[in-house]
Amino acid sequence: MLNKDGFTLMEVLVVVAIISILAAIAVPNYLHALESSRQDACIANIEILDAQVERYRLKNGELPKPENQTLTELLTEEKLLSKPVECPLGGEYELEDGRVVCNHEQE
Repeated sequence: MLNKDGFTLMEVLVVVAIISILAAIAVPNYLHALESSRQDACIANIEILDAQVERYRLKNGELPKPENQTLTELLTEEKLLSKPVECPLGGEYELEDGRVVCNHEQE
């Protein structure tokens, strides 16, 4: 009689193959969802910054003109943001024709 303790090589290979197939399906979907969520967060940040730029304009009568600092640092300094907002995609928020844009697409 054979003493069968443990798994055979074939059983281990089948399990590894199944896990590899599942990973090949799941990882690209996860990466796509991660990129999509970063895009959504950037869009939400732009909407928040647009509203705060409008508040700045109503308060001061002109659009903000950041010179030696970023737009978010200026709005934070003016107490319109509690802390500077960062783009999750690594870009910088800027004013272009009175609207907030993110330059991550240009990099």
